[in-house]
Amino acid sequence: MKINPAIANEFSTAAFRFGHTLIRDKFTRYDENDQKIKAINFTDMSFKSDLAYNIKGEGIQSILRGMVTDKCKKFGSFGFELQNKLFGKIENNEFTAIDLLSANIQRGRDHGIRPYVDYVKICHGIDAKDFNDLLPLTTAENILLLRNAYQNVGDVDLYPGSILEEKISNLGLVSSTFACIIKRQFADLKNGDRFYYENGPSVNPSAFTLDQLAEIKKVTLSGLICSNYDISSLPQRVFFLPTFENPKVSCDNLKNQINLDLWTGIL
Repeated sequence: MKINPAIANEFSTAAFRFGHTLIRDKFTRYDENDQKIKAINFTDMSFKSDLAYNIKGEGIQSILRGMVTDKCKKFGSFGFELQNKLFGKIENNEFTAIDLLSANIQRGRDHGIRPYVDYVKICHGIDAKDFNDLLPLTTAENILLLRNAYQNVGDVDLYPGSILEEKISNLGLVSSTFACIIKRQFADLKNGDRFYYENGPSVNPSAFTLDQLAEIKKVTLSGLICSNYDISSLPQRVFFLPTFENPKVSCDNLKNQINLDLWTGIL
């Protein structure tokens, strides 16, 4: 059976925009000595590269140090900056900005995304005819919010319905319906692409050898950041906060994680 690896509309238009709910209003920054310096608002740096290229050493490195040290926002919550100040400008003495939550909902309608209940049925087998049918996925408080915004459960848009769901677990980032859509998308991207890097020579004649694959899998995101930015230390598991179990280590120990000698002389 052939698998289509194309990007699904509901993935790009709704599910993979879950990250918008994780964005902080303010970004803490740290200098090269891991000392806090002045925080910056999200909208003060969006599409503004001068902060990243600050020659005083308070540029992109200071922002990255803050991002790996601070928690993101809780899934399902939208910051003040994203709802009231995004792409803000003053014209004719009047301030205007974009509400990203509203924009995401409108984008789903522009793209013809099906109602939230359709994906609830596809992903969970729940045929929701009433708001209370959603109780296995969310709370009574969130259902009340949906009732106040929509006359019928069949009118609920995919984006707000999904971000009001409870997360699968504390180890995950998204709700169950978004997780369902994202999982299917990445499975299609992997299984529908013969050039996927783990495929063997029976599928891809130019496949990596097992030794090359083993080297590739040694590379971590912390190692990539250390190799490309002027940062002295990072947690080994950079997606997790630095703790006693996940301490910061010297970038000297995280760089050059791959032995490129296995690729020499193959061309």
